[in-house]
Amino acid sequence: MSVCWHPSDLMKLMVSEKTGQIRFYDLIAEQPIVSLDVGHVTMMSADWCPMNNTLVGAVAGERWHIWDVSASSQPIQSGLAHQTMASQFRWCRQGELLFSTTTSLGKEFKVHHRGHQNVPVSVPLVQCGLSTGIL
Repeated sequence: MSVCWHPSDLMKLMVSEKTGQIRFYDLIAEQPIVSLDVGHVTMMSADWCPMNNTLVGAVAGERWHIWDVSASSQPIQSGLAHQTMASQFRWCRQGELLFSTTTSLGKEFKVHHRGHQNVPVSVPLVQCGLSTGIL
């Protein structure tokens, strides 16, 4: 589960649930605005893009998903995050093309580029001397 404030509107909150849903709340009206769904897959983490607040990314099962919440409730991009359960999704704080994912055991992280279909940069955290997610 993740809870994330809107990058520029403190009255909007995003909550991702392990049930596979992401809900957006208007804190002034105290009610949900919209929701996204990845199906019957355990969602572990979601993040709002700080450079483009219409983009939301998440990991569910072994896959990553990206939505443009201004256009559709369906993901605009999806891909394989890890061979095992992914646990964390984080946008690059400097742009909207890069994001990272980590495994549920925190043993590997990958840096993905939205514009390339190439294999993402993958680093075993044990080799880095790290034992938890970096981003």
